[in-house]
Amino acid sequence: MIFLKPPSTLLQSPSWNARIKCPIPSNRGQVHYECELVFKLDSHAKPIAATIGIDLTLRTLQAELKKKAHPWTLSKVFHNSAIIGPWRELEYAKDSFFLDLNG
Repeated sequence: MIFLKPPSTLLQSPSWNARIKCPIPSNRGQVHYECELVFKLDSHAKPIAATIGIDLTLRTLQAELKKKAHPWTLSKVFHNSAIIGPWRELEYAKDSFFLDLNG
């Protein structure tokens, strides 16, 4: 399944060791997060760069949308719901990665 994450949702870190302040919407139910490998594609859909990202989802809204058999896009698209690191050459995508939340 492909999820829409338009540029308006992106928050890009200026460096790999930068601390990022990202307010999580507290008035919209549960918010879940996933650490993901993110690829930048060229105009032919060929990967040209990679980074690590955090994908935020409004789980309460997603559950409501699922019950109605509606697309989940509304639960995935909100301000700063896609946090990404700096772009790196594809060779770095072969390394393992992890998410360490609050130390």
